[in-house]
Amino acid sequence: MLGNKEQYVAQFEKMLPLLADTSKLERQLVETQNKDSHLMNNLRLYMEENTRQIQDQKEYNRRFSELDTECKKAEEEIEAIQKEILAQSGRKEQIRSCLDELRKCGNIMEEFDLGLWNSMVESVTVYSDKILEFQFRDRTEISISMPEKTK
Repeated sequence: MLGNKEQYVAQFEKMLPLLADTSKLERQLVETQNKDSHLMNNLRLYMEENTRQIQDQKEYNRRFSELDTECKKAEEEIEAIQKEILAQSGRKEQIRSCLDELRKCGNIMEEFDLGLWNSMVESVTVYSDKILEFQFRDRTEISISMPEKTK
């Protein structure tokens, strides 16, 4: 990876603005929050109306349940969007950290650097056929065959 450091730095730099752009999600969040606010207001008005007018309580409870379900659904959508914004921001920070570590190191490492490893490697899978599969935090995957032992 260090041999292709400049390629990886360039790739990370291209990805960072894409990950930093949460504007679509933020617009979706505002729309859903407005929808939720409108639904909550309708529910409040519906309850107030029930206190002022005599209504069929069975029908009132049915309609109240519908409105309440819609409100809960909108709140769940808001939570899901907020989680996605947070996850996207986290991925952006992981790549930024990885990029910083990659820039700091030279082209040849004389000793293992735990900070660089942790900032770049998501996981390593070891297969029984002596294949190592590295998954990097930028979602790049590299497979390497372990060399045979020499005597």
